[in-house]
Amino acid sequence: MADILNDTPFVYPNGSFYQSLDKRIKSLEAMVEGGAGAIPDGAINTFKIADGAVSSRALQNGTIVSDDIADASIGNVKIAPKTIAWDRFDPESRAKYAAATIASLTVPTGTATGITLSASVDNMAIHSSSPSGFRVKRTGLYAINSFLAYSAGLVAGNSLNVIVLRNGAAMVTYSDIAETTSGIIDITRAYYLTANDLIQFQTTKGGTGSGTCTFSTTCYEI
Repeated sequence: MADILNDTPFVYPNGSFYQSLDKRIKSLEAMVEGGAGAIPDGAINTFKIADGAVSSRALQNGTIVSDDIADASIGNVKIAPKTIAWDRFDPESRAKYAAATIASLTVPTGTATGITLSASVDNMAIHSSSPSGFRVKRTGLYAINSFLAYSAGLVAGNSLNVIVLRNGAAMVTYSDIAETTSGIIDITRAYYLTANDLIQFQTTKGGTGSGTCTFSTTCYEI
């Protein structure tokens, strides 16, 4: 910065190297001290920050607030595909779903019987083993998709039913009449659920036949 003699800043000759250097130092001091200094457009035009130079939490919470980054401030493609790997996203930012499949399910005749789920994927941690089902953790909208596939053992003309329950009460019952000995029942619904709601599934059939099926279900947080 400028030399100070008797509290009076020294004035370098106008246009001199030292005057230019003095201005640059003042601008740098302002930036470091939180002043109004600025890095002019085009000042950084090559790689100036080395790999690994920014580590850990370089931006503290609240660094960027409100609309500090204006709409359309990033134009064109600035972040190349696959720049951020899936496992780098915080779990709260990922698609949230849980899935379960029962490979060999015997459908009972007459009395609706609960389906015991075995979680295969669950990044929401909502799978409940006792009682069996999905217990949601927060209030919101959920999509529940269920399939019941039967390939043998049913008698054509007999009904096959899947029931979706919320806290023990049926929300939807889907019935299908088996036209042949094989087929599939597909139930897809959106539900507004409250935190701690328990979603369970039941199945039953009418008439005779063994009714061995494959059941799978997926619960998504929308």
